[in-house]
Amino acid sequence: ALHGVAIAAMSTFACRGDRTAVAAIAGRLGDADEETRLKGLLALAKLAELGDESVLAVLPACLTDPSEAVRRHAVDALRAAAAPGSTLALEVARSGLSASGPGSAAIRASAAHALGVCAGDEA
Repeated sequence: ALHGVAIAAMSTFACRGDRTAVAAIAGRLGDADEETRLKGLLALAKLAELGDESVLAVLPACLTDPSEAVRRHAVDALRAAAAPGSTLALEVARSGLSASGPGSAAIRASAAHALGVCAGDEA
């Protein structure tokens, strides 16, 4: 899809922390096209700065996406944006612990790892 191509281009040319690119990509995470959502999450994981609450705020919906791959990449984006001690990151990580469906065990394990990072248990 065209949106996926645009996201890939932004991911390639934008710098980590580019708020304009992050906002544009985050706005596409509700797209009907699974590939667009996947590319968006991959891009956010690459561009997010630690503690970026604009990234963290869009992840809960992605953690309940019907696509296992989208949920898995949402946890990856969470790990990229989660700063130790971030209350929002802790809430998002906790929401990933209730994942169900195909691949949910891996998603819950990744969310638990992210929860440890958010709580400051790991570097």
